[in-house]
Amino acid sequence: MNHHLPVVSIVVPAYNCAEYVEETFRSVLAQDFGSWEIIFVNDGSTDQTAKALARLEASDSRVVVVHQANGRQGKARNHGVSLAKAEVIVFLDAD
Repeated sequence: MNHHLPVVSIVVPAYNCAEYVEETFRSVLAQDFGSWEIIFVNDGSTDQTAKALARLEASDSRVVVVHQANGRQGKARNHGVSLAKAEVIVFLDAD
């Protein structure tokens, strides 16, 4: 087992949720368990979600942000899963 890889990948589809993504991230930070990565998939947001996600990505090396054209939640989740480095994958809604 490679101890440099996260144990859990958290996939978060994000569409027009700028007002919620920081709180979502803080809820993950509040957990006792720290071996995770969080993958935010910006699903074509038209609000300030991309800027909020850029701030989060700059604040913690475990944050991964990707952008895609709006494809709805299922496509965003699948995109996040394709990038996950951990064997355990969980989904979290940004709102």
